[in-house]
Amino acid sequence: MLCVFVCSCAQEWCAGRSDVSPALWVYVGPGAARHDAAHLVTAHLPMTCSALLAHLRTQPPTSPSQSQYTQLLTALSKTAHEEITSALSTLPTLTEPHVARHVTDLLPRGHAMYLGNSMPIRDADMYAQVRGGSGDVLSSAVRTGANRGASGIDGVLSTAAGFAEGVGRPTTLVIGDLSFQHDVNGLSLLRAGETRPPLTVVLINNNGGGIFSFLPIAGAVATDQFEPLWGTPQHTDFEGICRSYGLPYQRVSDLGQLQRALESAWGLNRHSVVEVVTQRNTNVHWHRYIQGRVSESVSQLHRWVQVAPPQLPVLSVSWVPYALPLTRPLTSTANGTTRHGLVVRVRVQCGGSVYEGVGEVAPLPGLHTESVGDCVAQLCMVRDALLRHPVPLSVGLLGGRMEAYLSHVTCGGVDVMYPSVR
Repeated sequence: MLCVFVCSCAQEWCAGRSDVSPALWVYVGPGAARHDAAHLVTAHLPMTCSALLAHLRTQPPTSPSQSQYTQLLTALSKTAHEEITSALSTLPTLTEPHVARHVTDLLPRGHAMYLGNSMPIRDADMYAQVRGGSGDVLSSAVRTGANRGASGIDGVLSTAAGFAEGVGRPTTLVIGDLSFQHDVNGLSLLRAGETRPPLTVVLINNNGGGIFSFLPIAGAVATDQFEPLWGTPQHTDFEGICRSYGLPYQRVSDLGQLQRALESAWGLNRHSVVEVVTQRNTNVHWHRYIQGRVSESVSQLHRWVQVAPPQLPVLSVSWVPYALPLTRPLTSTANGTTRHGLVVRVRVQCGGSVYEGVGEVAPLPGLHTESVGDCVAQLCMVRDALLRHPVPLSVGLLGGRMEAYLSHVTCGGVDVMYPSVR
């Protein structure tokens, strides 16, 4: 819903209506003067109403090219997400992107989330798990909040406690160690508020201010100057702090512990702290490693879509049986003098052209348990799925994307396919 104000009276009337809650409040009026006593306006168009109407009349309706552009952005975004997932699976140690991905992936339904400033909110924006079929990160079902303190990272813990109380549901706060220490007295709100919705504090401890390592200053000064002035390590005993406030505490230092600790904390149904120890000296390296892989994959797909659409419709899937006499017996079985199998053809449309791929399904007697007849039955299922779901151009980037596509369009995915069909 869009609400356009053309006069102050209309604005005041809308402000008093509980049933009016548009996503955008636009004030139209000449000049740059501010007319927003109710603090509702999200956009100000400094023009007369007649000028706005004249402009709108000249705007063409949504064109096919706009739809194609949306498809392009969707395909690039999906590719970036897939590459992040693949890159995270290869990292040898627990990293801050892992925390962002796992917290958003495992967060129980009905829970809310609060994001600390500096790196936590940036990592959530970049690495959060996509939820639901809409492709929205942190879908609308997840109430998410954040705030900016006077010094950026102060007051977050107390505000998160108030946020949980306000939304009336269990909330998970992701916060850095310096921000946690800035507002450590906020833990008193948790100690005195056991009847409030539980706040699970995921405390990322990289022993200092990790964001400054991403800035040019990190390479402009010597380490012995950078660390005390920008890195500011504190070497704080967070377990002791939590114990003094009577709060349950867990410490995580590897990826295998993270999921167990999160699920344990959420299962307590009370306020608690999970300290996740990461390495600040490698944090920038792993961020840039992931971003490099994403950049390479997205750039490659963008080059491809200059000559092909992001989705390739499957026109047909067909197969022809064959039976070939063997000059020698199979080593896998003593029986049989003929090799049976299927030649499979898949035709896809790419722009104005049609391309055909050829493959073979040939279960080996004595090795595979499936017969050629079993394979035909499964190929019928795969064919029906392929004809309903265009093949994303991004599968050409490999890295498990074809397997993910087949798992998405078929019941059970490739894990339930016969080896010779797979």
